[in-house]
Amino acid sequence: MIPRMSRTALTLSLMSLLTLALGAGPDSEARAAWRLLGGGAKGGVGFVQGDFQYTSNPLLDPSTSTRPGGYGFLILEWSRKARLRLQPEVGFMRRGYKADVTVDDVNTERSVSADYLSIPIMLRSEVAGDETILYVLFGPSLELLLSNDDDEVLNSYNSWTINGNASIGVEFPLAARISGVVEVRFNTEFTDAIEQTSEDLPRSVHHRTILITGGLRF
Repeated sequence: MIPRMSRTALTLSLMSLLTLALGAGPDSEARAAWRLLGGGAKGGVGFVQGDFQYTSNPLLDPSTSTRPGGYGFLILEWSRKARLRLQPEVGFMRRGYKADVTVDDVNTERSVSADYLSIPIMLRSEVAGDETILYVLFGPSLELLLSNDDDEVLNSYNSWTINGNASIGVEFPLAARISGVVEVRFNTEFTDAIEQTSEDLPRSVHHRTILITGGLRF
């Protein structure tokens, strides 16, 4: 179940995205002017901070539960206005934690990860520039858990989460109809990543990720 605040945040994000993308008027010709601009691919690294909240008997030290991961996305773009574009993406994301774990007074270092299929629906707005373009992106994403290391915390992760995303990037020409992109994105979970099954496990987990990516647009 999605908590009430998470449902509200998700609803507002989707309403804002659809309002900006489709426009307020009923003009069907304007909506029909949407056109596919092209696609692209990008990849890079993300730095994850996990917020682990416990009822009691914390298994993990929440302040050290962080781990970098690899990321890759495929991109499509549609546009109705020159500087406003709808950009759905599909990609791979890796999250996890690296922390000191104490079990029965024995302290060990643990490093584990979980792999997700990420499906963001982003709205891109170009802020400045003609050839070299400064742009921003924002929108929600669906994160589907694909697999995880055998770990009592990760084994209790939910099969999906709803996340929010905000990015800033630069696009620059490389050749005819080919551009390079460099982008920084902040990704945060609206919904809880875990379902607590015992007091030794976190009662809630939320990840915040900074992604640094580069790639090509065609």
